Amino acid sequence: MNTVSHPQSLRVTARFEVSDFTLEPTATSDQVIECIREFGCAIVEGLAPDTTEQAERELDPYFERAPAGTGSFTGDRTQRVARLMARSPACRELAAHPLMLETVQKLFEGQCYHAQLAQTQAIRVHPGQTAQSLHRDDNVFPFVHPRPPAVLFSMWALTGFDASNGATRLIPGSHRWDDSAQPDEARTIAASMSPGSVLLWEGATYHGAGENHSRQVRSGALIGYNLGWLRQYENQFLAVPPELARTLSPLMQELLGYQNHGYLGTYENVDPRTLLAAPAVELPAPVDLFTPDLAHKPRRRQ
Repeated sequence: MNTVSHPQSLRVTARFEVSDFTLEPTATSDQVIECIREFGCAIVEGLAPDTTEQAERELDPYFERAPAGTGSFTGDRTQRVARLMARSPACRELAAHPLMLETVQKLFEGQCYHAQLAQTQAIRVHPGQTAQSLHRDDNVFPFVHPRPPAVLFSMWALTGFDASNGATRLIPGSHRWDDSAQPDEARTIAASMSPGSVLLWEGATYHGAGENHSRQVRSGALIGYNLGWLRQYENQFLAVPPELARTLSPLMQELLGYQNHGYLGTYENVDPRTLLAAPAVELPAPVDLFTPDLAHKPRRRQ
């Protein structure tokens, strides 16, 4: 990995190659953090090939029923499956991978007591899908850039990623830009990686899914983390309700947000894990939006 120093006021990113921010599967969390701080992103090659292969199998039945997106951002030839922590034990392993958790903890150090899951989503980009617009993930919050990272996303490659099949495009170094800088498509780099690899990027890094002009389907599992006091992108208490959360490991319960952050998020004035430790009670089952007669039945006008 090459290391280049840049001032925070940098507006024009130097030319990089994907190899500049690609690490071996033996990489330590310190090496990953160094890469993220320098480039705003990192790839760890071949970190969990067996687990991603299992995740692809577990998610396949949901993709069989998942509709395509409806706009240019979500993609009219792109399928998305949410609630991964409820639907895929393999994705829970990916979310709790030691290298991921060590990286998140060190990256957010000094800003919160602990991190939590921000969003989980499996994504299949089909042939013919156009490129997604470049964006910053932390723009959903009223932050001023540059700032310390508050969001870290990861994309696990369930299939191979390359420039022809819609690999995520990034602008290395753009996490240092202020809010007046605009992304330049010409400076993007496609995050090519083999199945079982993982791409990480911090919330201020400009990125977007690429165009799929191949004959292959590009499949990945998006798993994001944010500061423990920020609102989660995906409502994990509906995605993984208490009757399911109480069957999961304490670590996964904490990642989902079933713990208080100082005075924030308490239940009956105590840590919400008290609810999970209490005797099980009958709670309403979550609605599965992929149930055909719910997902496709038109609503009657009153």
